[in-house]
Amino acid sequence: MEVLHNRSALLRAILEKQRAEVPPAEAEVEVVEADEERARLEEEAERERRRSREAHARAGVLALDDGSLLARMFRGDKDMGVLLQLPGAHALMSKYQEHFNAVCKQVFKAGLQHEEQRQTELRLLREALLEARTSADHHAREAVRELEAEVGSVAAAGRELQQAEEASLGDDQVRDTEGGAVEGNEVVDYLRIC
Repeated sequence: MEVLHNRSALLRAILEKQRAEVPPAEAEVEVVEADEERARLEEEAERERRRSREAHARAGVLALDDGSLLARMFRGDKDMGVLLQLPGAHALMSKYQEHFNAVCKQVFKAGLQHEEQRQTELRLLREALLEARTSADHHAREAVRELEAEVGSVAAAGRELQQAEEASLGDDQVRDTEGGAVEGNEVVDYLRIC
């Protein structure tokens, strides 16, 4: 926020100097451009603050780095108000607040590190799951190909067997025709039914 304030002050100083040197029409354009630039910078800063708040919320460390937690904890606490009226309480509270804020910053840093580690672990888990799924898909496709090949060879063997039986039946029919073909036709009909 301080950087944004310094930029705004710098822009105002530049604009004032330019207004003195530039005719009014051009000065108005420059004022509008400066306002647009300031609005863009403010919007960018707000987006960054929002991203930061969201990241801190995910890490579980929201508002631990700004030093306001202790004040928010005791806001509206009447007992604390009474304690602060005692002599030396302000100095003691200031010392305590410094220590409290230091601990909060340590927790804040640890929380961010933990969140970073968590995100890394989640990324590695997703990569491992993707690799396992890809490997399982590859293995399943290979098993299906092998099964299809086996089914194809069994089907081919079945066709060969059927052709051999039909040829054998044909030979039996020829022999039976010489001696009576009734039995051969019954076998052929039976095979067709099966």
